Amino acid sequence: MIGLILGALAIILPWFSLNLPVFALIALPLGVVGIVLSIQEMQKVKSANQQNNLPLIGLIVSVVGTVIALPFMFCFFAACRIGCSAGAGMGWLFGI
Repeated sequence: MIGLILGALAIILPWFSLNLPVFALIALPLGVVGIVLSIQEMQKVKSANQQNNLPLIGLIVSVVGTVIALPFMFCFFAACRIGCSAGAGMGWLFGI
């Protein structure tokens, strides 16, 4: 269940990064943690011989969220690099 929630956040948060770029940095780890937790939950459910619908949906949503968050994060770092070379931006924060 937590993997599903983290995956949904990983899908939603990158779209807020258009106004506040730090959300792109938050979304990617949320998606990865959602993937890990969903896989762990699938293993627990499988050992208890129950249906694994919710963990499977959580895994799918987390993977989609991670895939969506990647381009936003790359754009964020590219903007930092361009801004740093122009003498502005947040490049100083990452040592670029």
